Amino acid sequence: GAQGASSGYSPWGAGNNAAVEDDNEEDEEDDGTGGGYPGGGGAGYPRGGGGYAGGGGYPGGFPGLPPGFPGFPLGFHAGFPGGMFGGFGGLPGFPGGRFGGGSGRAGAHEEVLEFKSHDGVIDLPSATNWRMLRPPEYDPEMECRIMFCPLGDDKTDPVVKLSCDCLFNRSTIERALLNKPQCPVCQFHFPTPGAQPSGRMSIYRDEGPCDGHEDSGTHVISYSFPSGVQGPQHPQPGQQYNGTERTCFVPDTENGRKTLDLLREAFRRGITFKIGTSVTTGRTNTVTWAIHHKTSRSGGTQRYGFPDPTYHERCAGECAALGLLVDDEK
Repeated sequence: GAQGASSGYSPWGAGNNAAVEDDNEEDEEDDGTGGGYPGGGGAGYPRGGGGYAGGGGYPGGFPGLPPGFPGFPLGFHAGFPGGMFGGFGGLPGFPGGRFGGGSGRAGAHEEVLEFKSHDGVIDLPSATNWRMLRPPEYDPEMECRIMFCPLGDDKTDPVVKLSCDCLFNRSTIERALLNKPQCPVCQFHFPTPGAQPSGRMSIYRDEGPCDGHEDSGTHVISYSFPSGVQGPQHPQPGQQYNGTERTCFVPDTENGRKTLDLLREAFRRGITFKIGTSVTTGRTNTVTWAIHHKTSRSGGTQRYGFPDPTYHERCAGECAALGLLVDDEK
């Protein structure tokens, strides 16, 4: 029964530990639950709306009960708000375990964000606030600082001025910005959608604390990315990539709420995850972190959890490196 819970919850069949990373705040390659309370499997499964594959919950149903759990016609497959048994506040005898994280999620408000991959189609004029120029608004003797060819040399390729005041041939800067939303000359970041694949971020708060923050609740973040085919903005266009499921934790403190705001905006911008190679597993073409998270409430940095007194500063630094500053979060 317990083994069945950890062997591959995933609506797309990828499994929680389909793409395990190294470095700080990464998932452990144990049971795919991504940490959680000691002795348990995290704060319950992210949504419960999908149940376990096949809709029967544990293979053969919950021990001692026939498949489908009598009295609940849809059984485990239908789920309950916030996990298999989240509405009941966790099953007796499983404190902080796989059935709702001890406190469950009865009445918890869940915020859900969706990110749709742009597949290389971005409204760059709006995102960069560029303006097309005509002589004498620019010097025709000037060279493009990327291609080192004269600006406006090709009459069908207009010269554009970005909001950072740098000038380029339009086709050149379009290719550069699709690869990275940053001016290649002055390094100014533009809020264009990143190369994150399509996925979902859900957030809810529970009363279970993170270590070192015993007087505060916790914001539980769940990410879901289905497998798919890479678009032109990804490293290997046309190649399949492996999706992933991650569950992460942020304490409900002043610094934690600032971090949550950054993570929410990072996901909206499509810069939280990327497609690449897992350093830990060596698996290529898989969804990996671009901004690291805490995947356990406890255990300190060695277990990718809390306490960690510098985590919020490091997270803000990673966001800033991707062009998202504290003042930018909404």
